[in-house]
Amino acid sequence: MVIEIKILMFTPSFLPLTGGMEVKIYEISRWLTKHYNEVFLMTIRRGSSPRKERLEGIEIERFILTGPFVIPRLLQFVFAKKIDVVHVHWSKWKTGLLAVLIAKILGKPVILGLAGDDVYTPADPDRRPGFVYMHLVEMADLLVTTSEDLKRRAIEKGFPRNAVAIPQGIDTKKFNPIVSGRNVRETLDWLDNPIVMAAARLIERKGIAYLVDAFAQVLREEPDAKLMIAGEGPERRRLEEKVKRLGLSKSVSFLGIIPYREVSSYYAACDVFVHIPTYEAMPHVIYEAMATGKPVVASRVGGILEVIEHGKDGLLVEPKAPSETAEAILKLIHNRRLAGEVGENALQKIERRYTWDIIAGQYLRLYRYVASHRDETDS
Repeated sequence: MVIEIKILMFTPSFLPLTGGMEVKIYEISRWLTKHYNEVFLMTIRRGSSPRKERLEGIEIERFILTGPFVIPRLLQFVFAKKIDVVHVHWSKWKTGLLAVLIAKILGKPVILGLAGDDVYTPADPDRRPGFVYMHLVEMADLLVTTSEDLKRRAIEKGFPRNAVAIPQGIDTKKFNPIVSGRNVRETLDWLDNPIVMAAARLIERKGIAYLVDAFAQVLREEPDAKLMIAGEGPERRRLEEKVKRLGLSKSVSFLGIIPYREVSSYYAACDVFVHIPTYEAMPHVIYEAMATGKPVVASRVGGILEVIEHGKDGLLVEPKAPSETAEAILKLIHNRRLAGEVGENALQKIERRYTWDIIAGQYLRLYRYVASHRDETDS
């Protein structure tokens, strides 16, 4: 077998964490290995994760010490594996920016991923990047964002214009309408209840507190409705206290982190999926829900507007608007025909635009481009 390109993924986090970035790196990497490329991955070791492992063709090495302590192993890795392209994920990670510098010193082309909060956050919308940070970012051969909205915001803040937007993808073999959610409903003892689901890191900008307020309004018209919230984060205790204070404890379940292999059954169990952040570059949970054929209620912000067409394949609401959110949820619970049409349209859009064959293929073209550009420069 002839290997086309050898790629080093350099990321602050990876599986078993299942945020959008971790899932994206995993799916792209395993797709690339199946299409005659080699993928190596270096990441921070967390918990009991093995220091070295091979996962579906991906050679993974985890390290404990970050910053300059990574340099010797990074140098060794790039030389020993004869890396063609280095892809650093999340520009806010200082060790990642150090990897950009090292790769450029070694003459390797670098792609740098912008994840969202490294460019824009609602809490500090006018934040501008510092001089040293921007100097390191400018060393990258190409910047990749997850949405046109994030790309636009990055350029407006002075980031280099050599940026491309590639959305999230989705594994339609894992997330699809055939998946059963019955076991989830039986476990929760919610067999016949209308179920609303949210999945997010429990931080303030994800809007879960506003969803809890909205759900309190939903229960006034639909007292049998239930809400399950997947995810962990620093806001969990405050959210649990809010649920208790509002008298919703019997109707709301905090699920914690769901293993990636099981998460599709939770989407299958719900009737409506809700994601209402105050800002999001491109949330992968929306793709997962849409691929499962579920109607989505989402906030009218960021890259969400590039995925959902209001009234056709989802319902859009303003952020921080519990009453509007509750109205949208109730509309889908009460009108099963509408919910079915919205879910079916969402599924069709996913199959047309967002499978990993489509998205990972775009990344492979990027790797080919920067690798060939390097070769032209060296000749």
